Amino acid sequence: MVFFPEASDFIGNPTEEALELSHPIEPPGPFLAGICSQAKELGVWCSVGIHEKSPFPDRLYNTHVVVNDEGSIVDAYRKIHLFDVDILNGPRLLESKNTLAGDRVVDPVPTPVGKVGLAICYDLR
Repeated sequence: MVFFPEASDFIGNPTEEALELSHPIEPPGPFLAGICSQAKELGVWCSVGIHEKSPFPDRLYNTHVVVNDEGSIVDAYRKIHLFDVDILNGPRLLESKNTLAGDRVVDPVPTPVGKVGLAICYDLR
């Protein structure tokens, strides 16, 4: 099994670029389609973070996808706990400005290496 990090598909700057580059997972966009194809060709499972297009033109999802060795998407999790910080006279970072929060926790996914829990970055805090 191959584990890729959060946002493996691209780093978009500014926000407009990230929104333009995001793709749906069904059908998968070019990056995820490539992961699915290679997973099948190489007979490996993959865990990968992508930017998923949402129903809203000004927001995307931060999504964790598991692909099996047949190239099929087994499950996907959309980050629920977005990183928003606004410190007086300090940094102001609002992930919620351009990211839509997911609405469900995904059960651990049975894989050849054991059950894999799906979470993304700030979800763990």
